[in-house]
Amino acid sequence: MLDIDIDEERAKMVKTFDGLKAAASVPVLLVRGLESDVVTDRTVDEFKARIPDIEIADVRGAGHMVAGDRNDVFNDAVLGFLRRHMPPFAL
Repeated sequence: MLDIDIDEERAKMVKTFDGLKAAASVPVLLVRGLESDVVTDRTVDEFKARIPDIEIADVRGAGHMVAGDRNDVFNDAVLGFLRRHMPPFAL
C-alpha cells in the first residue's frame, strides 16, 4: 500500500465516477471515517459533484477502516440505507 501511485488511483476513481453516470438512479452510500487519511473532504465533494443524491455517513472515531474501527456505527449506517432503499417485502 505504501508504494501506490496516488495519481494513478485518482485516475481510476474518476473512471469509476464516470461509470456511475450510467447508473444515476442507483442509490449510493459513502461511509467514511472522519479520521481517514484516504477519503478527504475533497473526495466527498467530488462524489457529491458527480452523484448529487449520494448519501454520506460520517463516522466519528473511525479512520479509513470504518467497519473495523466502529463496526456498530458502520452497520447502523448500512442497514438504515438498505431499509430506506430496499425495504423488506412480504412473500
